[in-house]
Amino acid sequence: MDTTSMNPKGHVKLELYDESGVFFTKEKKNLVVTSSNEIVANMMSNPAKTSRLRQQDVGDTPVTANENGMFVLELSTKENQKRTVSQDVLSTNTETLFNILDLKSITEILEVKVGEEILTVDEEVFLLDAQEGILEFKEAPKSPIQVKFYEYVDEQVSIIRGTEKVLVDGQEWKRGLTPNHADKVYAVNYKTGEVYFQEVVSKAQVTYDITKHYGLSFMGLGGKPEGHPENQPVSFSQTDKALTRMDNEFENARMPILYPAVVEQGKPELEVLPTKRIEQEDLVFTHTAEQAGADVELEVQTGNKKILEIISATKTVEDPNNQGETIQTDLIVDEDIVLNGNQVIVLRGEVAEGDTFEVHFKLQSNNLHLNYQLAMAPIVELVSVVHEDAATNTVTAYQIQDRGMRIGSGDVWMMNANAGVLQFSSDPSNGVPVHTPGQLTIEYKVNSGTVVKFTADFPKGVPGPVTLEKTDSFTSLGETTFILSDVVNKDGEGNFLIESVTRNGVDETFTVHPDGTRIDVDNVASGDIIAVTFKYSKKAHNIYQVAMFDEKDSTNSKMFNISGIGPVTKDENTGMRITWSVTF
Repeated sequence: MDTTSMNPKGHVKLELYDESGVFFTKEKKNLVVTSSNEIVANMMSNPAKTSRLRQQDVGDTPVTANENGMFVLELSTKENQKRTVSQDVLSTNTETLFNILDLKSITEILEVKVGEEILTVDEEVFLLDAQEGILEFKEAPKSPIQVKFYEYVDEQVSIIRGTEKVLVDGQEWKRGLTPNHADKVYAVNYKTGEVYFQEVVSKAQVTYDITKHYGLSFMGLGGKPEGHPENQPVSFSQTDKALTRMDNEFENARMPILYPAVVEQGKPELEVLPTKRIEQEDLVFTHTAEQAGADVELEVQTGNKKILEIISATKTVEDPNNQGETIQTDLIVDEDIVLNGNQVIVLRGEVAEGDTFEVHFKLQSNNLHLNYQLAMAPIVELVSVVHEDAATNTVTAYQIQDRGMRIGSGDVWMMNANAGVLQFSSDPSNGVPVHTPGQLTIEYKVNSGTVVKFTADFPKGVPGPVTLEKTDSFTSLGETTFILSDVVNKDGEGNFLIESVTRNGVDETFTVHPDGTRIDVDNVASGDIIAVTFKYSKKAHNIYQVAMFDEKDSTNSKMFNISGIGPVTKDENTGMRITWSVTF
């Protein structure tokens, strides 16, 4: 598969959020790299392919026990979850087949009750369709039904049994059938991703392996690339298509892409256009009656053009008192003379032979007012078309059928989708002809390919703290205690990670205060130069880049695309949501 044939492209939307919601948004275009070919090829060649990856969760159990008296730590990965659904049944019921609402995607029936009676599965009640949740009872139930069952949560992932390692207060616990706090024994349900304890535990750490369907699965964040100027945006061009990794990627910060992703056909467009006036022309029609009659109909030859209105009309008759003279009178429009349809004029009252009528009317020149040229094409769908009346501000929607792609269907359709020509019905169902003065708001989609919106969430604390090294320098004014610019890190045994302390360039003895923010240096005199080199944790990160990968482990993953998105600062109390729209 070649990216030139797929032509993938798109843009990235970054949102920073906290407890109050989204407070910062930024968007930028992205670059699809050549290694995307291999990812797509692997996905297509083996749809059943899975990836194995390591997952670590840290959390607390609730302070209340479950129905079995155990305290449950829920893992972030769960293939199934336990559900209970109910349905009322009348005492007069005679049906044995039930399709209960919310009883779907069943992996195992745990219990079926009718009233207070527990039925035996596969003897008194049978599961006929696990996906649709259809049950058949041996005898028609006449009391409320309650079903306890396991259902799929995520069919793409599963925990590899036996791979978990559980630490509580830094001590490793053992797996058993029944949890026991004194013996440091836990129980586990791999299907539901639940770890059971006998008592409340906090900050339990569970590390385990999972299998996940192979695909475009993870997003990662990167800092400032090597050699890039500080606080300057990062951009990628076609010359970077051979990139295979993201420079200065934050470790252990790849987050899973949330599936299913949204798929859209075509790029949304919105236009606001003024309505068009009907093009008109004036015409004078003269008719001399050849015989007497009443309510005479005149069919005007207009070349199939529509008569819009009668402006004026006159009737000329012979003067009975003066031979050779005539009398002309004005006719009252809509009383003496009326329009019947598009091309028929009716002369009301008596008409004598020889009477002459001259009618002045307006004629519709063409139907161009029904056609509109849209700015973008080709068009694959009309989403909505509404009219706003200039006089009343009334908003009226036009009916769209068949996505607007069938000529003559609904109130409005694409006359030429490739050229972007829109056409309206002359007699719309909403009763608002399109030439009614006002404006049209037209929402449509152009054929720019298929858009897939990939989303990943980077919660608070991701990326995690990064251990860095720095040196603080001081010139003593006689003091021997010095305040450091950051808290000194500790190792696994609780020792402060001080790399060196020098006085005038020579190593000196020292003592770190328990809070890790101050240090006492021995033998200091006024004017001495003190240098302290130590390890510290950086909890806020400047995000410069984002990329998508097939695997979580950076050592064997392939990159699909990459984008500069910063610099944007993400601290430990801020979440970040990335939505990556890729158009194929």
